[in-house]
Amino acid sequence: MDTTSNLFGQLLKKYRYKMGLPQSALGEFVSYGGSSISSWETGRIKPPDKIIIEKMGEALGLSIDELSQLKVAAGYPPEKLSPELPISTLNINAAPAIERSQNDVVREFQVQIQDLRGLVGTLGDRLNNINSKNVNIDSLHNELLDIRETVSEIQSTGQELTAPISMPSRRQLEVKLIPITTFNSLEEHRSDESKWYSCTSVFAGAILGIIVNLATGAKPSLATWVILGTFLIMSLFSLWQARTFTKRANSLKRELLGQTRNK
Repeated sequence: MDTTSNLFGQLLKKYRYKMGLPQSALGEFVSYGGSSISSWETGRIKPPDKIIIEKMGEALGLSIDELSQLKVAAGYPPEKLSPELPISTLNINAAPAIERSQNDVVREFQVQIQDLRGLVGTLGDRLNNINSKNVNIDSLHNELLDIRETVSEIQSTGQELTAPISMPSRRQLEVKLIPITTFNSLEEHRSDESKWYSCTSVFAGAILGIIVNLATGAKPSLATWVILGTFLIMSLFSLWQARTFTKRANSLKRELLGQTRNK
């Protein structure tokens, strides 16, 4: 499906602001996350199928013509546009500028604030549950780009406000940009942690096997005691190494979550 200059995303965002519906609320209505709505609006992923678009139209209270324009912008054939508009003419930026009321500006500003809170919350949850098996650097990078774009939109909309408005606290809007190497280090620590715990399990199993044999009447030799002692030492060493990497990973995780403070 081919779209032109991400018209679908621009129209979707325009209708969503008009309705005063944040990304999380629209996503919940169509059984998707707010991050999916953000990806559609930025054009990072292709528009959804017609059934999802129709559900969006219902949530946004779109007219037949508006819904048809949204479908055309997504690359579907025109249905009931009046008059019919080819996709090449659907350029929302070409429309003459209309001075908006302060109520419209405030509503858009409040929706953007809710979008930002949702994006920051989603990113925080992902960082909180991050581990070496499910980390996706590209996905985290895209979420940071979404946050940066939303902040830019908030700044732009804020310039249109002529009256004071309740702003979120600095902490609520705080976004920390984290180097990719930090995520790589966390993944390496988690990987080493897993390897050493596996070694600990192997040596502990071998020790248990020897103990079971001795308990069932096997006669120990000098070699048996040497092997048992060696396995015990290696087991303790592996456990110590595993705990070391666990501490390093947890420390780095707290740093990612902003829980550490420079003294």
